[in-house]
Amino acid sequence: MVEKIAIQAKRYKGSVGNEAVQEVVGALKFYKADEGWVITSGRFTQPARALAQANGIHLVDGLDLRKLQQG
Repeated sequence: MVEKIAIQAKRYKGSVGNEAVQEVVGALKFYKADEGWVITSGRFTQPARALAQANGIHLVDGLDLRKLQQG
């Protein structure tokens, strides 16, 4: 079975807050997705991290992206 992932991508220099996480949480049901991810070139606020953890949303920040580029 093909897994469906809802992804929200944000190209930010600053911090990404709860709104992006909330959008993915809503998209999970709307698109009947199996997983939700928020990816940013910036970083996440602590409240966004807490909301993502509470809802099982995967977060990828700018540091993670740089690690992927290097490796």
